[in-house]
Amino acid sequence: MNILYCDECGTRIDDSESVLIKGKDYCAKCASNKQTADPSRGSKTFPKLQRPPSSDQIPRHATPSAGVGHQRTEGSSTKRHVGPPTIKVSAGAQKRPGPPESDWSTWMRHNTALISVLGVGVVGLIAWAALSASPSKGQSNKLPPTVGMATTKSAPITTAPATTAAATTQIKIAGPGFLTQGNELDIGLESAKEAYENEIKPLAKRGNSINNLLPLEKFLKDKVRFKAQAFFKEAEQMLRDIKDVRRKTLRPEFDAWFGSAKAGDWEARIDKSGPPKVLLPFNEKAATDKVSGHSGDKTVEALASEPIKWEDGGIFGQKAPALGGTATFEAPGELGDLEKDQAYSYGCWVKLPSLTPNGIALIGHMDDMAGHSGWDLFIQGAEVAAHLIHTWPMDAIKIETSGSNILKTNVWQHVFVTFDGSGKAEGFKIFVDGKDQPLSVSSNNLMGSARVNTPLTVGRRKSTSFVLPGTQIQDVRLYNRKLTPDEVLQLAFLPQMEAVLAKAPNERAAKETSELFDAYIDALLEKESLAGANQFLRIDTATQGTWTGVYGSQGGGFNNAPGGPTFPSYVTVAIAGSIDFTWADSTTDVRALQVSSGSSSRSATCWFSSTSFTIDVNLTDGQSHQIALYAVDWDNCKGGRSERIDLVDASTGTTLNSQTVSSFVNGKWLVWNVSGHVKFVVTNVAGDGNNAVISGIMYK
Repeated sequence: MNILYCDECGTRIDDSESVLIKGKDYCAKCASNKQTADPSRGSKTFPKLQRPPSSDQIPRHATPSAGVGHQRTEGSSTKRHVGPPTIKVSAGAQKRPGPPESDWSTWMRHNTALISVLGVGVVGLIAWAALSASPSKGQSNKLPPTVGMATTKSAPITTAPATTAAATTQIKIAGPGFLTQGNELDIGLESAKEAYENEIKPLAKRGNSINNLLPLEKFLKDKVRFKAQAFFKEAEQMLRDIKDVRRKTLRPEFDAWFGSAKAGDWEARIDKSGPPKVLLPFNEKAATDKVSGHSGDKTVEALASEPIKWEDGGIFGQKAPALGGTATFEAPGELGDLEKDQAYSYGCWVKLPSLTPNGIALIGHMDDMAGHSGWDLFIQGAEVAAHLIHTWPMDAIKIETSGSNILKTNVWQHVFVTFDGSGKAEGFKIFVDGKDQPLSVSSNNLMGSARVNTPLTVGRRKSTSFVLPGTQIQDVRLYNRKLTPDEVLQLAFLPQMEAVLAKAPNERAAKETSELFDAYIDALLEKESLAGANQFLRIDTATQGTWTGVYGSQGGGFNNAPGGPTFPSYVTVAIAGSIDFTWADSTTDVRALQVSSGSSSRSATCWFSSTSFTIDVNLTDGQSHQIALYAVDWDNCKGGRSERIDLVDASTGTTLNSQTVSSFVNGKWLVWNVSGHVKFVVTNVAGDGNNAVISGIMYK
């Protein structure tokens, strides 16, 4: 028996119950409605068509139950896919009944055209899979001979088996705070459409829960891979359908939690893995120069340095302090005691009256008179930064949001930092309004201790970097752990959630509850989308040529290096349109790349072009990887090079991200999270007589 789904209502039916109308399967009820609603299609009753016996039939819909995989063999390997292998007939082809068992040869003679169409379809699918798994025509599977990296003393390479484009990818979807965790599901590119047609689409029509198939949503977010195919529009519709079903699935869980939740419950969910080390609400009913908060079970106080003006319109509904100049708050110094080997998180809500290129500190535990030792949450222009310092600038870490102009004026925004205790810039993340931001690393060489005996201050460092007059700050938090991205997003929604939860359940308007749910789910889905592949991560000006331990843990290469490349097996690289050049074959200058992991030998070389050149990168394991390009304007060509690096989808030519690099005499690393087949196009934008350069490419 062949299991089908009604193409109108999604009801599960077997072939004996199906009514075939214009190539589509209908249950008896929908078939009757279709003929009544659309008489132009005919008013007669369409007979059920005879089908081939099960041993001979060609499957058109899912035969296993929802979520059951099948095995597909390629060579000696077996791959698991969601849904059955499906052979599609072209849209214009007539679907015909199977033959009687006793007259199979007669049926084949009379259906030569159908057999040809099916044969072409099968060959086409095989060819498409083969092409997807291979580099584009003419592309070399290896770097040109001049591209490489010494194998001696190289960093250990974590290799993954080379696979086809249909390789399965494990993706884990985590639900929001009031939901259970998602689960894992293997999704292959070849089976995406089949899984959608046979599993997602019927369930979407009925509004059923499809939590076990939600990873398809993550898989399909990289929609550019479908742009060269007719499937692109269907992929977009798939995303819309999946989001709609996900909303329907999550809403009952949200309503069940929200119906009994009370004030403080949302915050309690965030803090269940550990409450704040420090919480200073700055949410008062009346003006005061002494604010109470808590540290664990203890009450703590922050005292104003001078009388503070309080204004209505705080993000939590009460008054908020208007800081600025010497009007700031100070709390006991032990509350801000953090070290480079500790995981922690901190941040606040802020409303800026204006933007200034001069640095201001929202929160500080820093002695700016003693080498700026300590840490802070810093604002410079429209960017957010964080410092962790022993002595500035030679023994310090500084990271900041990268050219996003993320901060606005006269609007409340949530700004938050997390750190993993690694003692490296790579361990930091900065979130604005719950969203993880791309970062630029300008210092990454902290060796000494960041501990300092100084007060914890709000609105300045110890004695400098005062916020602008009129700056409002609320809900200052510091955790002794690294919060997850989901927890930071929940913190960003704390004011809206608590405002509604403060009301009795029977006083909460259905509209505001629905709007709150929609806003949170939209933010959750957007956060997951931003966490996908082919995203720019940061600019690093601190590492320079000393890449060991920072980049290249899975291999890398640079021009004219001895020993050849150490690229992992899952990637092929081809560089086209460039000329090789060596500035210094051997040098001690830290701007030059180490010739191997941990080596004291350095070499300053590059690929260059007066116009543009491409670095073709084909990742074949179905995973995302960190790729870092190193650019150094070694000789400060004609007063300074300037170049643009475009990350381009190799199949469609779509530009996924662009970064302009200038003032890089001291060297800059540009880091992306990449999957699939892409090209980096490096273009000279400094004008005639200049050129574009790249010195290295590293994988992690």
